[in-house]
Amino acid sequence: PAWRAITAALLQNHAELPELLNDFPIHACTDISGFGLGGHLCEMIEGTGLSVNLDFDKIPVLPEFFALEKAGFRSHLAGENFAAFGDKLGGIDNPALWDPQTHGPLLFGVPAADARRLVELLHGAGFANACVIGEVLPLK
Repeated sequence: PAWRAITAALLQNHAELPELLNDFPIHACTDISGFGLGGHLCEMIEGTGLSVNLDFDKIPVLPEFFALEKAGFRSHLAGENFAAFGDKLGGIDNPALWDPQTHGPLLFGVPAADARRLVELLHGAGFANACVIGEVLPLK
């Protein structure tokens, strides 16, 4: 089951998304690649006067991710990402934040009032793991 989920994620085609989301109020977007979710979040909010409140239980991960991490399988880039960005996210060393996906999902910044509608739109386009993982807030 884990291998099928990984293969499906790697083969998911993002080509239709620009047209599908053309009129959607997206403030920011990035792929989750080399810097991991945490690094890309930091880059998205740097210099904006904003912060991010994440719901770690909502962050989708592939099957067996945490089991493999617990068994010692962790990318060396995860540690480098934490070292580079960890202090900006309160020193939280959650492996789901720092793992550098090589064909990662997309991260969107949208107005809170439109977040649910975006998730529904993405689900309809076949992106079953699309979800709201947090909120953007003014910097304290």
